Amino acid sequence: MPRTQSIVSPLTNNVQCDGILALKDITYDTWSYAERIAWLQMVNETNFETHKKDIEIIVPGYFFGTYSDFDQFRRHLVSNSQYNKDVLYSRQLIMMKSPPGQIEAWRDCVLAQTNQPKILCYVDKITPDGATLNVSWKTAPGLEVLRDIHIYPGDNGIAHIGNAFDDGLDGNAHITLQRKNPTKEVRGFISGKAGLHGDFSADFLWPVTPPPPDVSPISETPVSVGDHKSDIEFSLPVSDKARILEVTLNAASSFESPGSHVQRLWFWGPGVELDTKETFVHEHLERTYTSLSSRFFVLPQQQVTLRGHLYNNGAWSRGLWFSGRLIT
Repeated sequence: MPRTQSIVSPLTNNVQCDGILALKDITYDTWSYAERIAWLQMVNETNFETHKKDIEIIVPGYFFGTYSDFDQFRRHLVSNSQYNKDVLYSRQLIMMKSPPGQIEAWRDCVLAQTNQPKILCYVDKITPDGATLNVSWKTAPGLEVLRDIHIYPGDNGIAHIGNAFDDGLDGNAHITLQRKNPTKEVRGFISGKAGLHGDFSADFLWPVTPPPPDVSPISETPVSVGDHKSDIEFSLPVSDKARILEVTLNAASSFESPGSHVQRLWFWGPGVELDTKETFVHEHLERTYTSLSSRFFVLPQQQVTLRGHLYNNGAWSRGLWFSGRLIT
């Protein structure tokens, strides 16, 4: 059914209340890339300072500066990642990972934003086959209950809608949904009437749960063996997907006689230079190991080259190599 002209709840645009949905304790290696980008959409000027560490976890080394800088980088990131999703999708994706209390706090915040009447709806308790559509009606003097309520499930359709609004809606209601095809998202809207001439509606989205991220070891890197020093360089294969690179530069040395031997390791990556400084080894050891680690966010089509250098005084370099994993 085509949508008629009505008073639409202002939820297609980002609202300040979305900051409530910015969860803490993000685990970037279990969240899909779409979920990580959606989470970034929940960060606003009010909660930016609170979530700086979480932002660094999700997108290491990419954001810096003020909220204005963050917002500019975020727009660039969304554009480069071809994340062509709207705020309704981002919000609903994060709700799928949010505890009930956090969602209810968001709902109460949105309803308190204005004294105007409005419908608010969102989907939660999502499984591959079913979900719950939560509908709230904020009335105003002279309007009373919302009546003649209809749910339009969009092109992909819903196989079953439970709990009809026979008596209208005054407050909150929960409707059981079952969709026809679990591999396709459902975009729909709910509409109703209040008072003599008021038509009200609000959009809802039931997204498909994104697959978990792909976590794989980085490709085999060369092993550099020298005399008192070693150098190594490794270029990451270019991809059309954004990735997080966790990488460690490993070094092994052999000290053939006791004494104060000096060992030093350098590691260069995109915008990063790490250095162990001078390390003194006072004992006679057949082999010692040292390492440096870092995390990088790699944009689609970005070329990344990693370099390492090992210096030993009074020892032999027995190997210099990279290890780590890619999270897509």
